[in-house]
Amino acid sequence: MRTMFWVACSVLLLGCDSDDVEEFLDYDDGFNKNYYRVSNLTGEDIDVYIRSSDYDGDKRNPFKSKYRKLKQLSDGQQKEFSYRHNYTTQINIGASFSYDDANQTYQEYSVDYNRDYHLIVWQQGENLNHRFYKRRDNHKDDKITLRVISVVENGLLETPEGNFNMVRGDISEQFRIENCATSVFFNGVEVDLCDGDYGKSYLVILDDNRTLIVPEK
Repeated sequence: MRTMFWVACSVLLLGCDSDDVEEFLDYDDGFNKNYYRVSNLTGEDIDVYIRSSDYDGDKRNPFKSKYRKLKQLSDGQQKEFSYRHNYTTQINIGASFSYDDANQTYQEYSVDYNRDYHLIVWQQGENLNHRFYKRRDNHKDDKITLRVISVVENGLLETPEGNFNMVRGDISEQFRIENCATSVFFNGVEVDLCDGDYGKSYLVILDDNRTLIVPEK
């Protein structure tokens, strides 16, 4: 595909400038479409951007309006968008405060074809932070399937299937509970899981004084 692009430019006697290359790298071929679910725990509205890396796989700054996928996503909310990455399978995802775009963060990630992902954004001190994970739907019909991440502090996660030593921003192994009354504790505090339904998988995000339960599928 890349060879065809350069040949076409030569035949037309057109110089392939940076804008031409950008359009090629961000093509929409109907094959490599992924879904990204963003969870905002920053305390502010955020904007989210995504852009493919360059043809050598090097990272590229995504903070331009044409790469913005979500605008003013409210605190405590989660929302999904789709994006068709180019052949490099490298993407650059960034987030900024909607009303203070000087405070922003972005990172390059490798993605798989036709996979879905979580992006979790929170505020750490005065700075934005985020984590990027593959979504994992591995449910059983008669149970609630869970993974947990804390964006506040390190700690001990106690579950019916065992205990996990958690580091802030890292995700736990998957575990299952029989019903929402099953006791799950983080640093000795019970986690309310009663927004989950049987037969479904969730990512549970622990923030300061609140819990966000996000579907894996």
